[in-house]
Formats: sequence, structure tokens, C-alpha cells
Amino acid sequence: MVSAAKPRIPLATAVPVAAAAYTYVGFPVLVAALARSKRRRLPLHLELPRVTVVIPACNEAEHIAEKVVNTLNNGYPSDRLELLVVDDGSVDDTAQLARSAGATVLQTGRRSGKCNAINVGVASASGDLIVLTDANGYLNDGAIRRVVDQFADPSVGLVSGAKDPVGDSAHGVGERIYWKFEGSIRHHLGELGVLDGADGSIYALRRSIFQPIPDGVLNDDYYLALAALDAGHHVTHAPGASATEDVSPTVAQEFRRRMRISAGIWQSSARFIHLAHPRRGTLAVVFASHRLLRSMILPCLLPVLLVSSIRHRRHPFVRAILAGQMLTYGAAAGGAVSGNQALAVPLQFSMLNLASLGGAARFVMGRQRVTWERIPRNAAQRSTENSPARAA
Repeated sequence: MVSAAKPRIPLATAVPVAAAAYTYVGFPVLVAALARSKRRRLPLHLELPRVTVVIPACNEAEHIAEKVVNTLNNGYPSDRLELLVVDDGSVDDTAQLARSAGATVLQTGRRSGKCNAINVGVASASGDLIVLTDANGYLNDGAIRRVVDQFADPSVGLVSGAKDPVGDSAHGVGERIYWKFEGSIRHHLGELGVLDGADGSIYALRRSIFQPIPDGVLNDDYYLALAALDAGHHVTHAPGASATEDVSPTVAQEFRRRMRISAGIWQSSARFIHLAHPRRGTLAVVFASHRLLRSMILPCLLPVLLVSSIRHRRHPFVRAILAGQMLTYGAAAGGAVSGNQALAVPLQFSMLNLASLGGAARFVMGRQRVTWERIPRNAAQRSTENSPARAA
């Protein structure tokens, strides 16, 4: 007696599951293995380079004086450090407070967005290296020096630090877990010199390689990192260089912030899609896996997976996959409503992928503005280690 053949797993289920498995397990394992074989040994600077820190700011009166003090007292020699605050059309006391705290203040004249503010700041900078950092992110002690040390390698064009999010809400805990996962990947990509995105809270580049950011670019950090890679420079990560930043007060505000970031990822990924060409070698694998697949393709596959799982739920494997999705999305909804920290991971996963779809819609329809969309931050307690008062 011939037994009936087992039904095949539908392609619309198998492909998204395989893509998710590679994205969240296979790719991190792959880059960790590649990085182990390419440990970088940094030479020492014969003389510390002159550094210009550029802080773009719009209506940051709440943070700017503290941020200026935090930067000036970060441990980098004052005779090698220039600090420029670029005020982009603030209607509060941002410029006056920054000037009183010790920064040189430049003004754009009209509100034109963060990228234009960066262009204005770099155009006036005298340093060999440009450190870019957000007004509401407080640098940990020695962050500037840790970033600068990476440029002792002449092949390095851009260096990223990391964000250290602070917040006890479900989405705040989810953000911290995400950055632990993402931080490990970024460290390994930095070892390989193919880090495909900087973190806007703190990153740096050589002034000699900077080209003004074109009009309409949404994400300065992602665009400049891809531009540096496209020009043949290494982009790496500075271990131990971070900026503490309070998370958004509500899930809705965090979701809006994520959609803006996602719109910029779609925009710059489309602009630099040629980085996925096989002749780019390791960079092509990283860009295709980390950006195209994880940030763009997989979010589009997840709705396909859900519909396919419902349609083919009689299959035992598909039924299990459907149950996992229901638990994940149900827990995410519960976390968004209740703020329960135990639901932080499904909330973060669901929000990131849904924001990617929203960002794609904004990018395609041209509805994402380049001007500031300021999200208020929780008044969370920053650690003593990162406190400007301690640095002073």
C-alpha cells in the first residue's frame, strides 16, 4: 500500500521563512565568522588630528547648552577641538544658549533640514576630521577620541559610534535590545570595513572626502556611509563610542520616527543600489543582506507570509508558523497598549517592519519632508558615566 505524499510547503510560506531565518540567524553568523579572520590592528596617531564637531540643531533649547558642555569636556584636547553648532531656523533660544555655553554658532538663515545644516557646518569647519552628533544625544567620556583613533588607518573614510537608548517603556526596552543585536552586527561589519550605515548620534568622516549632501536626502548618516563605501573608503565602527539618547515618549511617536528613518533607507538604498553588484564582493553581500533584504524586502514578505499561512493552515508546518505569527503580532499589540516590558521584543520586531512599509509608502509618494520632524524625548535619567556634569 502506497502512502499518500505529504503536501508541500507553499512557496509563499517557504520563501519568507527562509528569508527571515537567513536575516536574523544566518547573516549575523556569517559576518561574525568573516570578521574573526580579519581582525584589524590600528596604528597609533603620531599627532592627534584637529577635529571639528558639528552639531545641527533646531529648537533644541532644552538640550543644547548641556550638549555643548558635554562635548567640550569629553576628553579631547581643547587646542585640537573646534565646536560648531548650526542653528537651522530655531524659534527658541537654541543659538543664544549654545553660544553662551562655549560653541561657535552658525545659522542657516531659513529652516532647510538637518542635511543642509551639516553642509553649512562642514563648509566652515577647519578640522581634518568632522564629528557629527545630535543635539539631544550625550556623548560618553572619551567618545570623540575613540572615534578619532580609528582614522589612524588611512583606508578608513568614515567611522560610526553607537546610540545608547534610555527608557523604561516597552518600546524603550525593545530599542535597547535591538541595539544590542544590531551593535554586534555593526561591530563585525566594521572589522570588515563595510559598515553600511552610521549612527546619527555620533559618527565622523574625513573632511577631505566630504561632498555636500544633495537636496532632498532624508538620512544624512546612511547616505554619507554609503557614499564613502561607494568611493572605495572603508567604513568602520568605534567600540566604546556612544551617545545616550532618551527614547520617544509614546509608541506612536517612536513609530513616526521609525517611518522617517525607513523612508531614508529606501531612498538611499535605491540611489546606491549598484553596491549590490557582485563585483563589489563582500560589500555586495553585506548591502544585499543587511539593507535590501532585512530593511526592505523582508518587511514586504511578512504580509505575504501571513496571508499564505492563513490560506494553507491545514499543513502542520504552516499551522505552526501561523501560530507563531499570531502570538508575535498579538504580543506586539499588547505591548503597544499596555507598555509591558515583557512584550518588548515582539513590539520592536513588529514596529520596525511595519515602519519599513510606511517608510516605503512615504518614499514612493514623496510625502516625507526633509525639514525637522522633532520628536519630544522622555526626561529619562541618564547614567552618571554619560552625564555632562561628570565630564565637566
